[in-house]
Amino acid sequence: MVPSQPLVVPVGSVVTLPCQLEPVKDLRDQVVEWARPDLKPRYVHIRRDGLDLLIGQNSLYLGRTRLSERGLAYGDMSLTLSRVRLSDAGTYHCFIPQMNTRAEVTLHVGESGHTGFIYYL
Repeated sequence: MVPSQPLVVPVGSVVTLPCQLEPVKDLRDQVVEWARPDLKPRYVHIRRDGLDLLIGQNSLYLGRTRLSERGLAYGDMSLTLSRVRLSDAGTYHCFIPQMNTRAEVTLHVGESGHTGFIYYL
C-alpha cells in the first residue's frame, strides 16, 4: 500500500522514511537497501550481514542515515535521515533483494509539513 501524499519536512529537520514489511519478519540478517534512482551512486543506505556499509553509499548521505536494529527485528526498515537538505527531496526506494520486495517513499523538503505514513510491502 502506498499513501497518496509525500512526506513534507523543513530543511534541517530529522525525518523517518517509513517502510514496514507485512507480515512481520526479522530482517536483521537480510540485505536492506535504500536508494534514489536519480543519484549516482544511487545508494542512500546499505545494510548487509548485520552491518551498515559505507562502501557504495552516496557521499551526500554519509553520517546522516540510520536503520533501527530493534525495528529490523520486527520487519521495520524505516530510514531515519538527519540534517535534511533541499537536495534530499526526491523518491526513495526501500528494497530487500532476497525477497524481491520494494516500496517507494517521496520526500519534499522546504515546506512546513507533516509525517506519519507507513508503507506496507
